[in-house]
Amino acid sequence: MNERDVQIVFSSTQKQEMTSDKQEQTYPGKRYEENGTQCLSFRETSRDGNEVITTVIVSKDGVMIKRSGGITSEMHFASDETTDFVHESALGRLPFSIHTKELVHSITPSEFSVQIIYDLIHYDAVVSTNTISLVAI
Repeated sequence: MNERDVQIVFSSTQKQEMTSDKQEQTYPGKRYEENGTQCLSFRETSRDGNEVITTVIVSKDGVMIKRSGGITSEMHFASDETTDFVHESALGRLPFSIHTKELVHSITPSEFSVQIIYDLIHYDAVVSTNTISLVAI
């Protein structure tokens, strides 16, 4: 496994009805290859103050974002597909679906960038439309 230190710029926008919330954070992390897939891993702090380890896995089938620690989830994004996941935190377990509207990534030896636009769905209702952008520098 060829691992190197990177800075990861994580940007997200969440749109709900008439409101929009945008956040951007930079985290120290690792970039590595595992079983033919490109991965990023970094630690972040959840809104309730718990540490979360986030791993982003890019494969030929799409992008998986795994979180463990204060929040546990495995979100799989594939172009124009709807997938299910469970968001687990101290507040409980919540079932969601995500419909990936757009998935763009560029992975080269010198570049790792991912952009995902998706609808977050809870019990057949679209809760929000979200954009995630991850860039390793």
